[in-house]
Amino acid sequence: MRFSQTKVVLTVLTVGIGSFTLLQSMVTPVLPDLQRELGATQSGASWIFIAYLLSAAVCTPIIGRAGDIWGRRRMLMACLAVIAIGAVLSSLATTMPLMIVGRAIQGMGGGMLPIAFGIIRSHFPPESVPGSIGLVASFSAVWAGFGVVIGGPLVENFDYRWLFWAPAILLVLSIGATFRWIPKSETPEGGRINLISALLMSAWMIPLLVASTNISSWGFANPSVLILFSISMISCCLWIGVELKSTNPLIDMRVMRIKNIWVANLASALFGAGLFGLMAVIPAYIQTPISEGYGLGLSPSGSGLVIFAQTVTMFIVGIFAGRVLVYFGSNKTLAGGSLICAVSLLFFGVGGDTIWKFVLILAVVGIGFSLAFTSMSNMVVSAAPSNQTSVASGMNVNFRNIGGALGTAAMVMVVSSGVSPGAAPKESNYISGFLMLASFLFIGATVSAISARRDRNQNEDSPTLSFSAVAVSAEKGEDRQR
Repeated sequence: MRFSQTKVVLTVLTVGIGSFTLLQSMVTPVLPDLQRELGATQSGASWIFIAYLLSAAVCTPIIGRAGDIWGRRRMLMACLAVIAIGAVLSSLATTMPLMIVGRAIQGMGGGMLPIAFGIIRSHFPPESVPGSIGLVASFSAVWAGFGVVIGGPLVENFDYRWLFWAPAILLVLSIGATFRWIPKSETPEGGRINLISALLMSAWMIPLLVASTNISSWGFANPSVLILFSISMISCCLWIGVELKSTNPLIDMRVMRIKNIWVANLASALFGAGLFGLMAVIPAYIQTPISEGYGLGLSPSGSGLVIFAQTVTMFIVGIFAGRVLVYFGSNKTLAGGSLICAVSLLFFGVGGDTIWKFVLILAVVGIGFSLAFTSMSNMVVSAAPSNQTSVASGMNVNFRNIGGALGTAAMVMVVSSGVSPGAAPKESNYISGFLMLASFLFIGATVSAISARRDRNQNEDSPTLSFSAVAVSAEKGEDRQR
């Protein structure tokens, strides 16, 4: 593929993924507005987010596998169409149940990012793959940050329905652009989805995420939480057993055991806990009235602009992240990015609260997140067999979302500990929460640094994306089965 063609393909992919990411990020800050408009309770409104998360968690690896089997362009267009239908349905919703159904349909398109990584690996020159994946990954984070900023003003100045109409328009345009410019898969693998494996995977993911997203309000010792965690654990064990014995696994456990993949997945869960946990509380921290002894007392729009500093640096670093990967390697870059984020979080407890302090800290956090996100994506793509690129990337996304759900629950519990109803949390609670998130990121940095040291004399982290011996073995094993 010529350089001019890769630029067009990258543009189409980033716009399509951006439309999906906007639907995710714009809605979260305005949940209270949607609750008021639709006449719902707070617990009912929370399902606008939960339904989306559950649907995306279940469908992301399934869509990724479907792309590997039946063709990635075909599945990308299907994802765009489904998300657009869900967005239109949500825009027309006048009741909470219909809104939740629309959000669940939108989540079904969660496999877009791993599908995009598979397209890049299949059709781009090997030397341009790390940079291209880094660009797409970083831009998805940029779109997310942009959505957080514009969600509030959009509702304040127009109507909540534009939260869904605006992305829907971009999605429809993206369908046409995908058909016109995204190349077809040269050799789709063919086959079928293992439905039993898909059901068992859903049986452990859904209870885990439902318990995680409600644990702060239900309490950890609540019987419902304990039952859901138990169901998740049992189902996960059954799922792994079925996948290990299956000749047509949904998720090939041999691929999951490849060192760079399990390292990336572990780091992704820890990274998700840090990122989602931070984003869950930092707007409230910034908006806290100065009379409480901390915070900036800004409006939602003002806090969004402060947080946008993180998005800006993620965008700038994302442009050059591919070169950083080629020079240092994915493991070292992941360790460095995680360490930058961890150290930055420690500075929330240093000195007084000023706008420039928050802007500077979040800008540095954005640098670390961009490097880490790009590294994880490249580690998985480079290590997975070519016929399992999308499904392996999908599981990496899922580990990040699961870690994010658990990290958010833990952060909310720490911040709200000992706080009376209607009162602002103590500053010390926030600081304790930031220390907890920093510890997650320090662990991720340590694991990545150890992995990088073991790779020093090996070629597993090559920027030309050569497979590891285990990946080649897994790919040959599947060829023999077919």
